[in-house]
Amino acid sequence: MRLADNPYRVLGLSPGATEREINRAYRRLAKLFHPDLNPGRPDMFFRFNEINRARECLNDSAGRTDQGLSDDTFEDDAVVVMPI
Repeated sequence: MRLADNPYRVLGLSPGATEREINRAYRRLAKLFHPDLNPGRPDMFFRFNEINRARECLNDSAGRTDQGLSDDTFEDDAVVVMPI
């Protein structure tokens, strides 16, 4: 499984995280991986985009249901994500 396959894992959250927890994790990771703060590091650009996609997916509760991403979808996955 790729990291991007699990939006909870991308943000370092447990399944069932609240919207507040999702936004807090997004802001923390966005500051670390923002391309403007890491010039010359193309890997940071891709990681930042992955973080954005995960937040969009999890913040859209209707989209979460449409995509089959209920909170129990990823229960078995370890969700510890440490920044590089």
